Amino acid sequence: MRELISRLKWLFNRRRREADLDAELSFHLATEVEDRVAHGASEVEAMYAARRDLGNVTLVRENTRATWGWVALEQFLQDIRYGLRGLGKSRAFTATAVLSLALGIGANTAIFSLLDALLLRWLPVRDPQQLVLLRVQAVGANAPTESFSYPIVRALADRDDIFTGVAGFSGWNLNVGLPGSTVRVPGAVVTGAYYETLGLNPVIGRLLTPQDDRRGAPAVAVISYGYWERQYGRSTDIAGKVITINGVPVTILGVSPPGFVGANVGAIADITMPVAAIPIVNPEAAILLGPGNFWLRILARPKPGLSTLAANARLR
Repeated sequence: MRELISRLKWLFNRRRREADLDAELSFHLATEVEDRVAHGASEVEAMYAARRDLGNVTLVRENTRATWGWVALEQFLQDIRYGLRGLGKSRAFTATAVLSLALGIGANTAIFSLLDALLLRWLPVRDPQQLVLLRVQAVGANAPTESFSYPIVRALADRDDIFTGVAGFSGWNLNVGLPGSTVRVPGAVVTGAYYETLGLNPVIGRLLTPQDDRRGAPAVAVISYGYWERQYGRSTDIAGKVITINGVPVTILGVSPPGFVGANVGAIADITMPVAAIPIVNPEAAILLGPGNFWLRILARPKPGLSTLAANARLR
């Protein structure tokens, strides 16, 4: 501790300490010269002999600074002063460098804020910490995949010994409006237990159920709270109204709660339809309902009391 205090004192009083060191060295040199002159040497001979005995004065100064000073910090401060003088001489370069650093730091901050908002926050659903995203590791594959076929999602939904709810979902762009005046609206197609698994309640009307995701069921949809505000002015009689999607009339069942815009984090789904409605509104994409097409992600709620290890074993 004493050594640290001594070094700090040297650092903050460096000029005075160096002046004291120079004075002390000069005193020793003069004393040595006087002593040699008193013993019969000439003044020139005494000066040479005294300097030879004392050694390299500059080296003595450097050794003293290394012993009592803080050389690394002093050199760092010298480098800073040198750099500042250099930047002062090239002001245009300095301005460009500072601006580049500012933009870089600002961009990194914005990216982190975006990731925090989109990836690190919980979904606005019931008990989000209990939800799991299913992945499968194929034999010989380098990495797991999050894509499943529609039949697999339905089969997993029937496994009530593992899950209390299984929701398949995928983003889907929809052409809304009459021919010649359509608007592309971001949406999603989901399996019937989607809203039930997420634990959401409607603002108006009702949400999709497994009965809506059956072959032969009428084409229906749920709209988001924001879309309801923008397009329908929060009309209270929205449930039962018809919206035209890809030229096909689709009945609006209800409005999802505020804040929820879909399970694909970072994407907005203003209109959500059941998977079974795809052959009605987009017959060319009906092939997706077959067993060989993997395109749905799965959010599920494991059965209470069932460990992850046990659930994985049953899934295998």
